[in-house]
Amino acid sequence: MPQYERNEVAAVGGDGPTNLALPALPPEQLPAQVLRSGPSNLKAAWTVPAITGAAGYRAQFATDDKFAMIVGDVKSATPALDVSTLANGNYYARVRGVDPSGIEGYDAVKLVEIKAAPLPLMWPSEVSIGAVAEYSADGVVLRINTQSPDLPTQLTAQVARDVGMTNAVRSLPLSSGRVLLKDLNAGDRVYVRFSGTTPQGQSGSSAVYELHIPGNWGSTVQTLAQALQPLR
Repeated sequence: MPQYERNEVAAVGGDGPTNLALPALPPEQLPAQVLRSGPSNLKAAWTVPAITGAAGYRAQFATDDKFAMIVGDVKSATPALDVSTLANGNYYARVRGVDPSGIEGYDAVKLVEIKAAPLPLMWPSEVSIGAVAEYSADGVVLRINTQSPDLPTQLTAQVARDVGMTNAVRSLPLSSGRVLLKDLNAGDRVYVRFSGTTPQGQSGSSAVYELHIPGNWGSTVQTLAQALQPLR
């Protein structure tokens, strides 16, 4: 596929020639990454900033910085350029605005990566991870089953006295799937959620769970299976 040349058109006025070509976008404002979306991660759009006066946009994608090996030539009436047909990988991309008369402006160049979106964030309730509470003289030991490969890593437990997670909030990192919730007594009710990073590198927070310590805790009851109950 041949390269395309920038159209430079000048109009002559009282002050001499005037360049009508649309200006180039600042390269630092161009997205360096395109994440696929939609069913089966098939859709991909490289969305660039809007150019004042542009009626359309044109971009080319190449495997080399000299644009000798062009693999995609995309036109769009909007700043969202459909690159769904390009395979995942790294490309040199150049984009320009097109004015209402079809005059193409100056190039902006960026190294762009097209890749699949991270898998959805998985949390304990979604991957059938159990939580067991055990009595301790210092409080309650909460053990999370961390065997699932979908469970986020570097988990932190956030504990609060209210369901809105605003009252007496504490953030406690889990060590080997275990965290000590201090100063919890029989009859107490607290709320717990988790934050962490998935194996795919996505960070976020889980739903909020309720932990209700029974009134006979520490006497006739010292262990709670399925200790965390998701809120309905």
